[in-house]
Amino acid sequence: MANLERVHLTPEQMSTAVATGRLDLTRKNLTTLPDEIFELPNLTELILYDNRLTALPPRIAELKTLRKLVVQGNRLRQIPPEIDELADLTMLALGDNRITSLPAELWRLGKLQDLLLSDNQLTEVPREIEHLTVLSRLDLSYNEILTLPRELGRLGNLQILDLTGNQIASVPPELGRLTNLLRLNLGSNRLTHLPTEVGQLANLREFDLRGNLITTLPAGLAHTLRRGMRVNLRGNPLQEPLPELLARSTDAVATYLESLETATAQYEAKMILIGEGNVGKTSLAAALDDAPFVANRPTTHGIEVRSLVATHPRAGTPMTLHTWDFGGQEVYRATHPFFFSRRALYLVVWKPREGQEQNDVEGWLRRIKIRVDTEARVLVVATHCDERRPELDYPHLAQLFGEILHGRFSVDNASGSGVATLRTAVAEQAANLPHMGQLLSSRWITARDEILAHAGKQLQIPYEKFVEVCLRHQMTEEEAATLAGLLHDLGQIIYYGDDDGLRELVVLNPEWLTKAIGYVIEDEATVDAQGVLDHGRLREIWRKRPDWPAYTREFHPYFLRLMEKFDISYRLEALGTAAWSPNSCRSSDRSSSGTCAPRCSLGSGR
Repeated sequence: MANLERVHLTPEQMSTAVATGRLDLTRKNLTTLPDEIFELPNLTELILYDNRLTALPPRIAELKTLRKLVVQGNRLRQIPPEIDELADLTMLALGDNRITSLPAELWRLGKLQDLLLSDNQLTEVPREIEHLTVLSRLDLSYNEILTLPRELGRLGNLQILDLTGNQIASVPPELGRLTNLLRLNLGSNRLTHLPTEVGQLANLREFDLRGNLITTLPAGLAHTLRRGMRVNLRGNPLQEPLPELLARSTDAVATYLESLETATAQYEAKMILIGEGNVGKTSLAAALDDAPFVANRPTTHGIEVRSLVATHPRAGTPMTLHTWDFGGQEVYRATHPFFFSRRALYLVVWKPREGQEQNDVEGWLRRIKIRVDTEARVLVVATHCDERRPELDYPHLAQLFGEILHGRFSVDNASGSGVATLRTAVAEQAANLPHMGQLLSSRWITARDEILAHAGKQLQIPYEKFVEVCLRHQMTEEEAATLAGLLHDLGQIIYYGDDDGLRELVVLNPEWLTKAIGYVIEDEATVDAQGVLDHGRLREIWRKRPDWPAYTREFHPYFLRLMEKFDISYRLEALGTAAWSPNSCRSSDRSSSGTCAPRCSLGSGR
């Protein structure tokens, strides 16, 4: 094969081709076709896989008996117009070439059943493709296609459609007419949504949507999921509760999608203000709500929850931000992680006069990162900026927490300086939270409203009662679990469904938690015992107060587990279950009996 221009077929290849009607010239290093090919009578299959062909000659039209033509893995830049002479062709495989466009003559191949054009440089699919009426397999994967023609919906015999690895941003509704489709691959594109009509693909068995920008699924897809369709949605920014439901089962997703037939969009999110004490968090929350400034505002103790209304920057819809304002005092700091939620907006507030280190900006960011990883969105906000210019090493913070940091801002709550800019940023970041605009079934909404109505009368309810309310509104137990997680993320309840020791209780008033833990941290006998909490004293610690009801014995295990879960305390194994001690002690600070050294205490709020 030294002279690549003079390749000839061997007598053996000729005789085999004549006898079988099939000629396989895979990996023969061909740059042109041997002339003997055109002398073969009744050739039905020509395999030219993985050669060096840059073009097919016009003489290809002479192979009129050809039914299968495979020219994959070559260097073709175009398809010759003479291709339409191959009227009996049922398979044309031209993948892994350099083809940039398709000739009009291609659409005259009325018997074509398999058209394979993957790994080329196509940017569009001509509307004339509708003429290939018996086409059953179409592979256009890994091209550069931007849009799909609605005429694709007229290929009624299509069973496999592969459009993986293009740049497609939307799917025409007409694709819902492909009722014989068994497999639809749309992975690695730019899809943000799917048309409702995909629910009409009654025979679809495999639906690949990996690596897109999809946040929701159409309700109509529930029917195909019920019939056993497998869907792959990895690598999409799905809104809750879809990720959790997909992890459970296909039926759970189908049940949820069915509920969306009477759904309305919910524009709600949780916003958390944290930072040291007396840095202006409460005044900032008021300023964002356009309320007048109050000089010498009382210090926040525990948590204040209010609602802030902002406008969605793109939809123009009002968004309700459930704003949690945390007291910065040491006694309450240990309880803050109880209320950190995934997919929430956090404002880390600091006061320039004391400086970045004294305000522990890095420490607050680290606490968020530890508890919610990369699912949070954080803005760092300096207050009192008319008094002093903020000096913040933001590049250092961005290097440590770049995945969650989304900007730094300077405001003055008294004068209003910078507040409008921050308000715009808050709206933008809230709008980008994955559950913003989430569709919620009317059944879920009425169940939610009934549950939240208990908040004014009860501090907490058993999870069993939560489920009873949901079942009364025709929800399933799976849906009830999903709703509980959603309401927790939105800051409307506190529920730890992932913990066996905590999942049986739904907290409706966050103060019920903060006061219980605060009483332990401030207990003098526990502090005097170097942080060792004797369980025999729990009844005394959690007794009835003038302004707060007692915590009865049934709730004691809940609080002990809560403190352990959030690293406020750890169990002293040497003392059985009779004592707890702070997890802030290093192992070197503990005595051989398992207790903490005297310098360690349960909290540092005193």
